[in-house]
Amino acid sequence: MSMALQNDLPYHDLEQLADEIGIMLQCPITIEDLEHRLLGYSSHVTSVDPVRIATIVGRRVPEHVTEKLKNNGVIEALNHTGEATYIEVEHGGTITSRIAIAVKHGARPLGYIWALVDNKESMSEAWYDQLELATALVAKELLRLESAKRNLKSASEQFFLRLIQGEFSSNAVIQSEASKLQVQLPGNGAVVVIQLEEVIGEGVLRKEVKRWLELHDRKKSMYSIVNGMIVLLLDQIDDKHLQAFQQSFEGQLHTLGYHAAILVGAAKIIQYDQTSVAFQRANDTIIIKKSYPNASTNIYYYENLGYIHFLSEVTRFVRKGNYVHSGIESLRSYDAEHASELLKTLKALLDYDCQTKEVIKKLHIHPNTLSYRVQRIQEISGIDLKSMSDKVTCYLYLKCEHK
Repeated sequence: MSMALQNDLPYHDLEQLADEIGIMLQCPITIEDLEHRLLGYSSHVTSVDPVRIATIVGRRVPEHVTEKLKNNGVIEALNHTGEATYIEVEHGGTITSRIAIAVKHGARPLGYIWALVDNKESMSEAWYDQLELATALVAKELLRLESAKRNLKSASEQFFLRLIQGEFSSNAVIQSEASKLQVQLPGNGAVVVIQLEEVIGEGVLRKEVKRWLELHDRKKSMYSIVNGMIVLLLDQIDDKHLQAFQQSFEGQLHTLGYHAAILVGAAKIIQYDQTSVAFQRANDTIIIKKSYPNASTNIYYYENLGYIHFLSEVTRFVRKGNYVHSGIESLRSYDAEHASELLKTLKALLDYDCQTKEVIKKLHIHPNTLSYRVQRIQEISGIDLKSMSDKVTCYLYLKCEHK
């Protein structure tokens, strides 16, 4: 074992720390932040793992890999349990094995360590003990980097960062600290997270956020840039106003030559000592919106996602082959054979809760055509559009496809 990890030695960067861990564990290592951006990696020149190579070249884990891990509940389990987990990852037709563990400070995830291994059985109990030691040291280093970044912020922004990271013990302490800093907290606050699909300099982002807040007279507000995302504390506004906010902010960025889309997620703050929970929920909302864009159009608040919260579980159940809806698959086969649009019609009927006027308008068809299609749908599939159970089952099954 490398003794360096047992001592309180300074590390010049996370690359050096990753190298030390790689030597200790005798395998290639990557250290990533919560957005799966690469922070450091060990210099194992013999590694030909395609995901590792793509991660190093792109400085982040390939998106299709992280999306699959999120949809399979792997990331959520890592964050929740904090235990080392064996994972098989597919990329370009090649399946490779890893041990992953969340780096945490108390209950708060800070990032991840990924160790490339041959197989699950090759790791001894002593190896896992060494991984735990490495995880503690990485947590210490990430907290040091967090603190260094925080020291560059204004006092009010530092307060906001501590707020979203859950560092205050009670509402009374929060209100006292806000009073000292002359910070006005909204009566009904919400955390709003903006994720950009394009890398934009922090200076530009700060300037444009400040401009937007001034333009819309948001005096009781705070913001910061966290891992390339904009995080705001605002008065609660409804989904309609958040949509307008997104369009307005995208417009500002477009005038500067940035044309990538942005994703917005929000969560309400019940008590200010729960701001960190709201921050996590706002992030979760963005993850859900990316996974199910068609189902979550124009929904911004975590609290308003409704049944979409459950889609990942339903999707996992369906994709494991545990459930195939014979009626829907019969319609799919019929459409393919006869070039018809019965499944498209069923989707519209479910989307509009069988309100025929809305369905006719959506599909641009005659009422008689809709009546005929409904009759054929029921004959071919056996689906009863008057049955709530049938409608809910079909609705969720079809939404699982719209990823």
